[in-house]
Amino acid sequence: MKRLEIIVTPAKLDDVKRTLLDGGVQGMTINRSEGFTWDKGQKRVYRGQEYTVDTIPMVTINSVVDDAMVDTLVGAITTSARTGSDGHGRVGDGKIFVHDVAHVVRIHTGATGEEAITRDTG
Repeated sequence: MKRLEIIVTPAKLDDVKRTLLDGGVQGMTINRSEGFTWDKGQKRVYRGQEYTVDTIPMVTINSVVDDAMVDTLVGAITTSARTGSDGHGRVGDGKIFVHDVAHVVRIHTGATGEEAITRDTG
């Protein structure tokens, strides 16, 4: 199993969620996050004082998936998360991290492994 940690712009959250669901993902967690980059400070003025904003709002989506799904999902997410109108990405579109998952347990049933990440019908 792998954990996909997907960091995208808030504007692309719905597109990426749909891509994950269409790709067979059973569940995910979504958190607001802030991205930091050394080269992207923006100057703003508030009450006459100039300041630099060096973080940008992002969204982090985490989901555990079967190993066989990873390559297909990463490709589809990469396409759906791009902000360029020409189909190409732009700086700041985000990142996808793929982590190994050694063990998973569904708390309410005690199910483990693949059974713990598939839809619970009981």
